[in-house]
Amino acid sequence: MTAPLLHVEGVRKNYGPIEVLHGVSLSVAKGEVFAIIGPNGAGKTTMFRVMTGEVGSNGGTIRFDGEDVTHLPAHERVRRGFGRTFQVARVFHDFTVLDNVIVAIEARRRHTKETLGPWRRCAPTDEVQSEAMALLADLKLDAQAEQGARYLSHGDKKRLEFAIALAGRPSI
Repeated sequence: MTAPLLHVEGVRKNYGPIEVLHGVSLSVAKGEVFAIIGPNGAGKTTMFRVMTGEVGSNGGTIRFDGEDVTHLPAHERVRRGFGRTFQVARVFHDFTVLDNVIVAIEARRRHTKETLGPWRRCAPTDEVQSEAMALLADLKLDAQAEQGARYLSHGDKKRLEFAIALAGRPSI
């Protein structure tokens, strides 16, 4: 049996005197679809926030791809392969739909040292544009590529946020 991609062991989270997570443990294998379900107030969002590093835990460990990431900040977890969306879509409202995805692709490429083209270039390369358009097409947003993100419906903003998350090529 191979090691899980994500392994959470005994995670606890308190908000003041209220313990929201009571020693939660779970494992997710590479390629596995995994869901966390429960009633309102059960701690699902808190669990995601702890796993992704948005908030710290009060105990337990989080291992990702064999590495202890329990105390790493969210941006470091993203660099290691975490991707997520939020309950309220977080997009750049003043950018076009296409530019939102381009920003995410270029951020990934800078981190992974992939070439972005000449340093003096002010526009994304054709390769970056094509990758962004392919992601938008996959999510049926390509027809709105040049539209301002602020004008999207709530559902389309959620799809755009998903495209932004996928642009980082997350492992989970």
